[in-house]
Amino acid sequence: MINRKLTGILGFLSPILFIIGFGILYSVFNPKLFSATGGFLVVGFNVKGMPGLEWSKYFNYFLVGITIIIFSIGLIKTTSNKGRNKIGKILILLSGITYMTLGFVEIENATDLIFWIYIFQIGITLSLGALGFIFLSDNYLEIYNNKIIKYIILCLGVFIFLNGVFEVFAQNVYPKFMGILSWLLYFFGIGLIGLTLIKKTTQNNE
Repeated sequence: MINRKLTGILGFLSPILFIIGFGILYSVFNPKLFSATGGFLVVGFNVKGMPGLEWSKYFNYFLVGITIIIFSIGLIKTTSNKGRNKIGKILILLSGITYMTLGFVEIENATDLIFWIYIFQIGITLSLGALGFIFLSDNYLEIYNNKIIKYIILCLGVFIFLNGVFEVFAQNVYPKFMGILSWLLYFFGIGLIGLTLIKKTTQNNE
């Protein structure tokens, strides 16, 4: 049965697995892919027949996605659901599900319908995650009694949205490598939430 500490460990592990997975993909299996995309839309960019495709599908998306899903379920079951907290947790859960589905997409060319499904998946995943952080921060003191952490989680959600807006509406001037920033913020947020659960439970949440 999942408890608060195990939930925290899963959350903390999520960004570590993300970094390991993509680090191995781009350094061992497919070092040309990152430079070919300029760091833009590299997450979920599963080109059919590319080196490392199986690794990417099963480790980067299925394993990491399932980790986020179990973490989110544990977050709902083991921590306070007061205020808008539960809405935030459900949104993070949904973001984990949509992240995992990136493993089912194989792109053949930029004009393919699958490519636009992939773009849609990315936007939905990050939007759900950003909204999840914003809603969760509303009453996060009930989970971990630290205002700095509460506002960091809020800012992460806002920054993910802003970065996405700049990517879409300022493509000509916005650096392409910033495409990875939203993912780093997303996984940092999950890891931070996990870390707070590993730490001592506040008396508000006993």
